[in-house]
Amino acid sequence: MIWPILLLSILCHTPEDSHIAGLGRYGIGVTTLDSINRSSFTEVEPVLVKGTLALTCDQVRLFTAQSVDINGLSVKNLSLVFYDGRLFQISCDVDDELQKMFRLNYRQGIHASAKRLNLCGTQTNKLLTIEGESWQDGDVRARLIQARGYDSNCQTIASLRLVISDQRVSALCSACDLSAINPFLEAFDQVIAGHR
Repeated sequence: MIWPILLLSILCHTPEDSHIAGLGRYGIGVTTLDSINRSSFTEVEPVLVKGTLALTCDQVRLFTAQSVDINGLSVKNLSLVFYDGRLFQISCDVDDELQKMFRLNYRQGIHASAKRLNLCGTQTNKLLTIEGESWQDGDVRARLIQARGYDSNCQTIASLRLVISDQRVSALCSACDLSAINPFLEAFDQVIAGHR
């Protein structure tokens, strides 16, 4: 059970001095390509420049795993994105246990009120609702993004994802298409920017 491990980590530090550094053994700016267990991950090749079919982002490498154990917690659909061999973005599905753990360690984030978007074209009654929380710690930003409703293919979707990234490196990679792993990240960032 994760609670004894979580309780121990909370006793070792207080939320005031905790820093968002990553997720378990996957540290933003610390984890290198050489340090991950490649047998647990599949590399997604290539990462393309947005709007192109052939231009690649050569410095960016993306690895995904269906499920990875992190400190006794089974994390689903984990994605690790590297720039020049260093981890700059982590994203994964969030269940109740991971959400509780994250909030216990970092308290409540800045809440983004629900925003409704029409991604479904002419069907104006099929909207997507995006909301969540955001935490900022220096260049590292964490977002808990909840999306529910209808996606751009007019299919029903319910998603809760955690995205932790180095904002400075993310800006360098802004032309790279990572929407397959985080389809609602840009929309959420627009929502949260409207609350500042």
